[in-house]
Amino acid sequence: MTRPVRIGICALAVTVVGVGALQAPASARQRRRPTRHPALQIAPQAPISADGLTVDVKITIRCKGASPVPIKVSVQQNRTSGSARSGTNYKCNGSTQRVVVPVTASSNQFHKGSASASASVTLRTPTSTSNPSVAKGIQLV
Repeated sequence: MTRPVRIGICALAVTVVGVGALQAPASARQRRRPTRHPALQIAPQAPISADGLTVDVKITIRCKGASPVPIKVSVQQNRTSGSARSGTNYKCNGSTQRVVVPVTASSNQFHKGSASASASVTLRTPTSTSNPSVAKGIQLV
């Protein structure tokens, strides 16, 4: 009975030593990269004007080193759709900026309920070009 206990203790000791030897030192472990927020986002809700012809889509954008350019936004709800471009009154300074884009229906009227929205922009810096875009379901309220 003593022999099986010794074998078990030895096996446990070998396992602990083996695991310790295989672990990388703290300096060699990879650091997790911080989660980056997407460069372009659409708010989950958009208010409708009293006459139903316009929807104010709220966009957040994060860019750095680029000149602000218009953001293209489209909204589709059943047979009603519209698209518009934002102004350039935001800054590409690395922090998140909020832009409201009024989208006017090309025909019919928007009504409360589900819709699809998309946004895209082409950002150019002296060394690169990026084309962030996003599409998602939103609620018109």
